[in-house]
Amino acid sequence: MYLFESIQRISRIHDLIKREATGTPEQFADRLNISKRTLYVILEEIRSFGAVIRYDRFRLTYFYANGFEVVLSIRPTLTDTNYLQA
Repeated sequence: MYLFESIQRISRIHDLIKREATGTPEQFADRLNISKRTLYVILEEIRSFGAVIRYDRFRLTYFYANGFEVVLSIRPTLTDTNYLQA
């Protein structure tokens, strides 16, 4: 279940950044029920995929400074068909 929770969290973070509706780092972390440190770790991980994430101190929100998009998908694939031959 941890995988699905992580995907949901990343999707929520991306949505809030994209809408420029994160609030301060403290508010952002509180909204996600995580620590501020965990938030910073996740933001660094997203940056490692090419996102340019900035923080606007006047509008109090994170935003993407490039055209970054997150597309998450899971496609289960059956790789062992031996059981079908029985």
